[in-house]
Amino acid sequence: MDITHTGTDRIPGQLRELYDLLVAAAEAGLPCPSNSEIMDRGIIRGDHTKCTAALQRLASAGLIRIEVGINWRKVTILASGQSTRKSSGRRRGSVRRMTPSDIAGTTSNIRPAKRTCLRCRRKFESQGPHNQMCGPCRNAASEIAA
Repeated sequence: MDITHTGTDRIPGQLRELYDLLVAAAEAGLPCPSNSEIMDRGIIRGDHTKCTAALQRLASAGLIRIEVGINWRKVTILASGQSTRKSSGRRRGSVRRMTPSDIAGTTSNIRPAKRTCLRCRRKFESQGPHNQMCGPCRNAASEIAA
């Protein structure tokens, strides 16, 4: 359904729920809900790209304005002029960069294991998950690369 140039009463189901969530967050002065929060509430099902697409549909319809930055988003409700605060910038489930102090002492968890060589498919004693090729294949690969 095309929602361009329609009133807010004609917004279809999921988009209406999303719009209501954004309005409530803006009125309360809360940060913009993250894609994970939107999916946890069951408003949008699927993945993060569907949440972003739904927000873009609301923006294309002239109902909201979206400002984005690195790990943050701010939404303005055009009917009221109210805005959410910038999201906190911490994404749930995102990969945090590790510092050398985080890494210190973690090598004790890496155990040798029997793995299948990616090149010759033979079993070999691996030194850890980083070691995916047997010695002869690794040497051959480094000679080819040089």
